[in-house]
Amino acid sequence: MYVYAKTKSVLLIALALVIVLQAAAQQQKEYVEKTFRSNSLLTLQTVENVPAKSWQLIVQHRFGRADVKKDFLYEFLGMDKTSNIRLGVAIPVTERGYIGAGRTKNNKAVDIEAKYILVKQTSDFRQPVSMALYANAAYNTVRFPENNNGYFEQDSVTAFRYANVHRLSYGYQLLVASKIAPWLSLQLSPTCVYKNLVPPGRDNYSLALNLGGKITVSLMTSVLFEYAVIANKAASQVNPFALGYEIKTASHGFQIFFGSANAILNQELYTTESNADLLDKNFFLAFNIHRSFYIKK
Repeated sequence: MYVYAKTKSVLLIALALVIVLQAAAQQQKEYVEKTFRSNSLLTLQTVENVPAKSWQLIVQHRFGRADVKKDFLYEFLGMDKTSNIRLGVAIPVTERGYIGAGRTKNNKAVDIEAKYILVKQTSDFRQPVSMALYANAAYNTVRFPENNNGYFEQDSVTAFRYANVHRLSYGYQLLVASKIAPWLSLQLSPTCVYKNLVPPGRDNYSLALNLGGKITVSLMTSVLFEYAVIANKAASQVNPFALGYEIKTASHGFQIFFGSANAILNQELYTTESNADLLDKNFFLAFNIHRSFYIKK
């Protein structure tokens, strides 16, 4: 009788343990993976992090303006014209965030950046979106002109004195994305940029709302798209647009696309007045390369 009672107690304890473990397993969240294939879309950041135990080399290149109505082939799709390029590196600091730095040709800008993933989408859609914060600070190293003829003063006469603080600009994005289907991911990105020095009559800040997405074509390829609406854009500005194709492997990511902007950093992308107008048959050809180097331990 004693043996029976002891055996019964052991079985009850084992059964209770199994029930507890099953409940814990059900409560464990299963996160959606690869909402996007890279930590950036075309011009836009994504909710993805740099791969763990790696560092990433990033090359972002924008060719000159291509005008279908004038010298389209002579300038070879804008490749013969003035281009813009950024070389950058990014290193993950946690499984949810990374820091990076880069140097851009336009304005000879040096920048630092950081991203942190706040929330991850779950496969059961109880958490329907992933959210991340992205911040960038850039320092313009181009030489100040010796004489600006009062350009930055309201009266256009008063002598303006440049200071190093005028070289700084900042960009912030809230990234909200969802993998709606295995073949479709969408992202909405409220954006704010601030420049310490702007021409008279312009706001120091710019606000924009960017919609981006990925349509999966095959295991390693996708179609990417972006469109942004700038809330306080100048009359001569064009809302940024981009459409491209991505090829991704375990350690390489290559994106080729055409769009309306030659700028790379958000601080220029949402403030420049030199964007191309696709409706006027001109655009910029561009590409991005992400190369991950894995660290062996």
